[in-house]
Order: sequence, then structure tokens, then C-alpha cells
Amino acid sequence: MRFHRERVDPPFLEKLSSLGDQFLKDDPGLGAVILIGLDDSKPLTILDGNHRVVAALLSSPDRLKSIRFLCGLSPRMTECCWYTTNLSTLFRYGRNLIAHALRNPETELARLLEEAG
Repeated sequence: MRFHRERVDPPFLEKLSSLGDQFLKDDPGLGAVILIGLDDSKPLTILDGNHRVVAALLSSPDRLKSIRFLCGLSPRMTECCWYTTNLSTLFRYGRNLIAHALRNPETELARLLEEAG
């Protein structure tokens, strides 16, 4: 991106520039970057914060130190559509989404709290 800026959409570059300016502050207040992966030796997927990471790397890789990273690791991550997108993981996500929509989570939580109390 540094060497071929003309190939990148101007609005995207403006967003990265704006984020890069945030890193100049003592407290950039940009929030955490969320990563997921199988384990600590395999590649990670950025769930949230990809623009912040790119902006930090473009301005100065040292700026990555000012970002807080949260990482979730699981050997079952390949079942997650956000980690590995394919028909199987998308089907699992859709099935779970429908199942959750059909349940009433507030009622379920209240019932669990009653049982615990």
C-alpha cells in the first residue's frame, strides 16, 4: 500500500490517514483489536480492528504497541465461519442463529439465576 497508493480507493486511504493521526496522541483511545486462531503457532484472523492495524503499520510499526490485542484460541476454530468461511461453517452459523432466535435468552437466563439462588 505504501508503494501503490494509486490502486487504493481514496475514501479508504482517508480513513487510514485519520486513524494514523489518532496514534500521534498520548492515548489514541482506539479500542482493542480482536483476533481468533487455532493456537499460538498458527495464523490469526482479525475479527475487528483491521483498519487500525493497517494504519499503525503504515505510519510506524512501533505504533502497534499502543493497540490492545484480545485473542481467542481454540482447536475447534475451523468450525467458525469467521475463521474459515465455507458452506459448512456458514450453515452451522445460520443454524445456530436460528436456534438462538427461537429461544428466549432472557427467560433462560432468569430461569438459570432462579435455580442458582
